[in-house]
Amino acid sequence: QKWPNPACMRFGAMVGPHLGQPQGRWRRSWASRCCVAVVLLAGHHVWWSNSSGGMEVAAPRVRAQEDPNNAHAKAPVGEWPRPAEIPGMEESNLIVRVDIDPAIIAAVELGAAGVARLMAKSGGEILATMGQEGWVVKTVDEAKGIFELSLPSVRQEFAGCVISIPAPIFRATVRDTSAKEGGYTERLQGDLILQNGKDILKVELGFPFRTTLAVSAAAWTRAKVGSNSGAVQVSSYVEIGLNVPKVPGVSNVLQYFVKSYGKDSTVQCAEALARGADKERDISDWVASGLRAAGEQLDSVMNPKKESK
Repeated sequence: QKWPNPACMRFGAMVGPHLGQPQGRWRRSWASRCCVAVVLLAGHHVWWSNSSGGMEVAAPRVRAQEDPNNAHAKAPVGEWPRPAEIPGMEESNLIVRVDIDPAIIAAVELGAAGVARLMAKSGGEILATMGQEGWVVKTVDEAKGIFELSLPSVRQEFAGCVISIPAPIFRATVRDTSAKEGGYTERLQGDLILQNGKDILKVELGFPFRTTLAVSAAAWTRAKVGSNSGAVQVSSYVEIGLNVPKVPGVSNVLQYFVKSYGKDSTVQCAEALARGADKERDISDWVASGLRAAGEQLDSVMNPKKESK
């Protein structure tokens, strides 16, 4: 069959004169473009939801596109291989990769001594310390370093929209490491793979019309934990595949959310470990603390302060 389709030629012949274009030209350009537009639109399934009063959009099955800002982010090279199975990654149409800069937090009370005692613990104990802020850590196979993590739910507001997720569940595999670079000494690496990514992201749009979208995600992250000049250091590499609906602006919003969430989570983990390091007291710390308190009390007795009149 010759291109363009006769039906499209008739449509161009009908519309062309009203727009001041010769029928022959519309047969070659306008009619062909109309056919292409119809084919492209047919790839998107759009329907009105009577229950929510908004519009739901189902993403077409297309080849995954890379976030254009991923140029600086590279998968870990020269170390443990990327996880073989990441649920839902093959169905994603947008992949976002982010290298999170190291978060370095000092232990305020015990300093390097507390950090050293924390790093001397097992990988599972360090993971539990990192997750003390609302995390739930379950041991699956301690000998193999496999754990299940349940993190707190998230809700973030951006200009014109709200993104929320219920408690994400990760399968974590922890490995002991000993890499050194400058003042940094690595203690462990952990790979976290999202287990409940189906429709996990809820995107509420308020403009130009009120709409709620459900977005599926496939994700894994590699976290590195260690000490740096007596402080706690945590860094991470994040890779997330999203099944993004073809709604203008949604892709950019989700990319911003992924990067913001990854950075905030890394900093929060480092802060939790630093607080945990401040709790790692041994008998010498208790003795020293007791002696300081006794000395201060004796000094107050021997040298009482005169009350001002």
